[in-house]
Amino acid sequence: MSGRRSFEAGGGASVGGDPHRPPLAASLVSLVRRVDAKVTRKRVQVWALASATVFVAALVTAWLTIPELAAFPDFAARWSAGRLVVTGQGSALYDLARQAEVQRNGTGTDQFSWFVSPPFVAVLFAPLSLLPYWLACLVWLAISTSALWLSVRLLRPWAPAVLADNWRTTTLVIWTSYPVLQVLFVGQDTTLVLLAVAAGVHLLSRDRAYQAGACLGLGLVKPHLIFLVPVLLVLRRQPRALAGFIAVAVVFTVVSLVMMGPGGISRWLAVVSSGDYSKAVQQGFAWKGVNVSALLTGLAPADFGRWWQLLATLTGLAACVPALRAVTIRRDASQQFAWALVLATTVIAAPHVLVYDLVLIIPVVFALAWTGWDAVTRLTLVGMTAALWLAAPIQLLLAGSSWPVTSLGAPWAALGAFLLWYRLLRRPSDAALPPERGSR
Repeated sequence: MSGRRSFEAGGGASVGGDPHRPPLAASLVSLVRRVDAKVTRKRVQVWALASATVFVAALVTAWLTIPELAAFPDFAARWSAGRLVVTGQGSALYDLARQAEVQRNGTGTDQFSWFVSPPFVAVLFAPLSLLPYWLACLVWLAISTSALWLSVRLLRPWAPAVLADNWRTTTLVIWTSYPVLQVLFVGQDTTLVLLAVAAGVHLLSRDRAYQAGACLGLGLVKPHLIFLVPVLLVLRRQPRALAGFIAVAVVFTVVSLVMMGPGGISRWLAVVSSGDYSKAVQQGFAWKGVNVSALLTGLAPADFGRWWQLLATLTGLAACVPALRAVTIRRDASQQFAWALVLATTVIAAPHVLVYDLVLIIPVVFALAWTGWDAVTRLTLVGMTAALWLAAPIQLLLAGSSWPVTSLGAPWAALGAFLLWYRLLRRPSDAALPPERGSR
């Protein structure tokens, strides 16, 4: 194909024909092709604009007309934590009563958002807590939007021609995707993790290993989304980058100790490992998850309890084994492949990954598209999009139901995330990838 490559069906490898394929498989392939043919650039653009417009309009209207709702609810947790720090109450950072009181005074509502981030995160958000809540929300929205914009800019070299030649459509899909809308308007901070990875890999490709490691260390604002980074740096034999990562981790640890004393970190660990957290977040928000643990939790009866959640978590973490083995075997593979595989593994394996954390899948899709922008990849993304948008309505329909009916509300988008991970894991080691400079 000459000129601009097609963003839609036919723009890459398709589901190939096989005269010896069984009739059922042939029918399935034919169905995939017909459905894929409906995913045109124009339809993608119309859906992206329409869905994002409706989402933002409905959300802002709800904030303005329903007094009980707090705007940017997850940001309220970070704002209140910062407020406790600037008012000299850092030792009460994980006191739920104090958190609720500060949030109530700031947001003017009784809606509560639990602060469960590491202690140093409260220090990072302390300057914003000096502002009135609504103004702080707008400033944070600008910061988070800028972080996402810079991340996409840094990741653009990862995009193959089929995406780069249709960059306007690609960026439109990114900016109007459900995970991006969630991370921006819920007030989450996963954009900082994405920027840390994008900037870190960018610096690695320019032989600035120590600075790259320091950038990657900034992703510790969500340590469960960055836990594989030091492992990858060891496997890739990048000691200077590892030193930079450790240096930032030490600084964050010292800040936490100064603010809360020796027991501060232990209190944080006690919170995130408590039964209340497990019931309220791991189980209560399982339907918002995109990881293996959330899928298994959503499929099971609620009374299975923590032992099932532990088993689900261990099952998800098992995905780290083949992924790290692939990185070890293909040590000479590109930075792009290694980091994309680690991000894909993090999304499905980490114990707590909600819909807004799925912004980490952007570089994964870019890397996977190099092996062929085929029907399976496109329809997987379409299916994930549908599952994410339908998750909340399904929960409303299932309200009051008992198991096994409740299993219909499991986070089915996790299946799509798993399929993307598996396809990247099985990517041929000699697949085409963008040129890069190595680093140590």
